Amino acid sequence: MKTKLGNIIKNNFIYIIMIIAIIAGAVVVALKGFEYSIENIDHQRLEVILDVPYNEDEMDDLIDSVISDKYILRTSSLFKTIVAIDSKEFTDEEITNVLNKINEKYNTNYSLKNLKLSEIIDKYNLSDIENMEDKEVEDAISKIKEEYNLEYTKEELADTESIKVDLTNIKAIDVLDTLKKFIVPLSIAVVLILLFIALRAVKYDKLVFIKDLLKLIITELFLVAVVAIIRIPISSLVITGIVAIGIVELLALNVQNERMIKRNKLKEENE
Repeated sequence: MKTKLGNIIKNNFIYIIMIIAIIAGAVVVALKGFEYSIENIDHQRLEVILDVPYNEDEMDDLIDSVISDKYILRTSSLFKTIVAIDSKEFTDEEITNVLNKINEKYNTNYSLKNLKLSEIIDKYNLSDIENMEDKEVEDAISKIKEEYNLEYTKEELADTESIKVDLTNIKAIDVLDTLKKFIVPLSIAVVLILLFIALRAVKYDKLVFIKDLLKLIITELFLVAVVAIIRIPISSLVITGIVAIGIVELLALNVQNERMIKRNKLKEENE
């Protein structure tokens, strides 16, 4: 009995380890959930128009020196003249530090005043400020200083061409929406491959379909557990990688079963 149990453990050692990891992953998910990449959560995008091309590596080093949280650097224009930085949330201090670094590097003169200008113009209906009475403008400037702690002149509020810094809220890309696009065709493909394997090998192993399906499920759940345990941010790339590994395993199972069929046929011929 002990020998039989020992053989079962020995032959399925890798899968036992995987199952333990799956249980550990389930505990992590229950306690902490998954880690998501920035594009898969609600986040903010800080855009700065430079009007001159920039080097991505240099810009990345510049941003990394002042932003402690995770971020994604994007290029928003063909000629790399607009910097776009995605992060979960920007503080005014971080924005100021980023703009100061950009000012030093590219001889610009950006500040929070540039960033808030568009919002302020909309909020206080200042799009036609040049035709407003002086008292109205003074009242608006006073309210702006009180709410934003920023001082503007009438000329600055009228200079909409200086709006070259923008902060926008970006909605998350739902992971489930990404999965829905290919989950049905992928599921059909997996079932068809498993049916092919089962029909080919059923003569020698009637449970081959169930065994291979369980192996595939365990492998995929193991990969998801690893992602959860070591806190890999879930993204389209990660999901694609997990699916690709599953397809590779299906092909490997097919090759393995073809070899088993071949061995059994040779055994039958020699008997």
